[in-house]
Amino acid sequence: MLHLGGQVNRCNMLLLDSARVHANASTSFHGSRLNGLQPGVNQPNMTENDRRVFRLKDYVRWGDVDPAGIIRWDAYTRFFELAEAEFFRDLGIPYRQIFQRFKVGLPRRVMHIDFESAPVLDEQLEVCVYVSNVGTTSMTMNFDIYGDAGVVRAAGYLVLVCVDAGGMIKRPWPPELLGLIEPFRMSTAEARDH
Repeated sequence: MLHLGGQVNRCNMLLLDSARVHANASTSFHGSRLNGLQPGVNQPNMTENDRRVFRLKDYVRWGDVDPAGIIRWDAYTRFFELAEAEFFRDLGIPYRQIFQRFKVGLPRRVMHIDFESAPVLDEQLEVCVYVSNVGTTSMTMNFDIYGDAGVVRAAGYLVLVCVDAGGMIKRPWPPELLGLIEPFRMSTAEARDH
C-alpha cells in the first residue's frame, strides 16, 4: 500500500506472512495464485486484472535494529532476500530449481534503496514485489516496503542478470521463466496503484 495524500492504495494480491511461509515451507501456493493462467506460457493478451504484485509480511527483528531500536540500513537486504526467495517459491521454482531446471544463475548487478522513514523493533513490514523491466539478459525486481498504517518505509530494486549456470556468461532469459514472471511485470506507478 502507498500512502498518498491521506489515501491508502493497496497492492491487491497474494498476502503471505512469514510465519505461514516458514510453518508450511513445503506447501506450494502455485495453483491458487495464477487464477487460471497457464504457468510457463507467455500471456500476450493479459489484462490489467491479470497483473499482480507479490506480497509478503515479516517483522523487524532484534538483529535488524540499532541501539536506538530503529532498523539498520543493511537490514533491508534481509527483507529483499526473503521476498525474492518467496516470490520465486510462489511461482513454483525455488532457487535450487532455477539452477537445476533452467541451468541459469541470477547474480545481482545493482541494488538500490531509497529510505523513506524508519521502522522500529517488532513493527510488521509488508514487502510488495513486482518486475518493472525485463531485458534480454537482465531484469529489475522492485521492492516497496510499507509499515504500520501503510506508511512507506523504503522502496528499492535489484537488477538480476541471467547467466549460464556453469559460469558467469550472460545468456537470454529462458522463455518458460519469463512466462512465469509475466503476471508480475508492471511499472512502479501501476504497482502502487494496485
